[in-house]
Amino acid sequence: MLANSSSKHLTWTGNLPPYSLSALSQSRLNSCEYIIDTTKLKVSSVSEIIIKSAVFLSSRVSSSSSSSFIKSLSSWISKGASLAPHDIRIDFAVFFDGLKKTVRITAEVLGDKAPEIAESYIKELDGNIKFVEERLKGLKDEQRPTVLHITKGSDLLMIDGGKSMIGEWIKLAGGKSVLPDEANMVTVTVESIIQANPDVIIIGSSGNKAQAAIEKIKADPAWQSISAVKNNRIYANPTGTFPWDRYSAEEALQILWAAQLFHPEQFKDLNMVEKTQAFYKKYYGYALSKENAEQILKGLSPIK
Repeated sequence: MLANSSSKHLTWTGNLPPYSLSALSQSRLNSCEYIIDTTKLKVSSVSEIIIKSAVFLSSRVSSSSSSSFIKSLSSWISKGASLAPHDIRIDFAVFFDGLKKTVRITAEVLGDKAPEIAESYIKELDGNIKFVEERLKGLKDEQRPTVLHITKGSDLLMIDGGKSMIGEWIKLAGGKSVLPDEANMVTVTVESIIQANPDVIIIGSSGNKAQAAIEKIKADPAWQSISAVKNNRIYANPTGTFPWDRYSAEEALQILWAAQLFHPEQFKDLNMVEKTQAFYKKYYGYALSKENAEQILKGLSPIK
């Protein structure tokens, strides 16, 4: 993250879902942009981006795109640039604690009222977790559905297991990972999925690819013996300004959505459309329509 107090321009690298720019455009920043493929950026381009940016945000994921960009950034700084980066490293080993730490650090960099808003968000996140825990108090292990979380619709054999952020919210929401010993973004065999026999399948946030993946699973003879397929319990995970299922602010909504999905009777009074709209208004300053809130909850792109 880099901050230049003389500017109000935001640069964000990586893949952002379709709701991101519309929400960012409602913020106190004058302008914003995002860069999908940072591998094509040269050192000179990096310097131009940093100089004009009030805030620079980049994921610390170990992808070739991010690594290439960080190398270019380091090279530019080593050539005598006067603007030094904040060397901020986030450890997500303690998943929700890591998310809270990220929120607080980002708020510190943004300044102004951001720290106050960050604490309000963390209070809401903790409140939602407590709300779900109270509703599910006394839940027996056999009442917890087994859940397979597929990372993305374009690869049905890449999954997120119990040893991941995904595994944590599945547990908090009253489910249990069907592959508890697997980590994040792990490739497995279709045989292992069939043997695990999940009650629920969730396709990770990837827009319309998730919907196509659901239809592909339903049509594939190899998947037909699985309980989730036989009972039509295959779902696309919501995607808002960022995928809800991963490390994002909307993880606070993900817990509620998943709890209602796994235990509809215990959460039949929960209106996720209204919750989503209120969240967007409070934290993004964005008036999300009912129609687009419904699209988000279905894992679909916004209605134009």
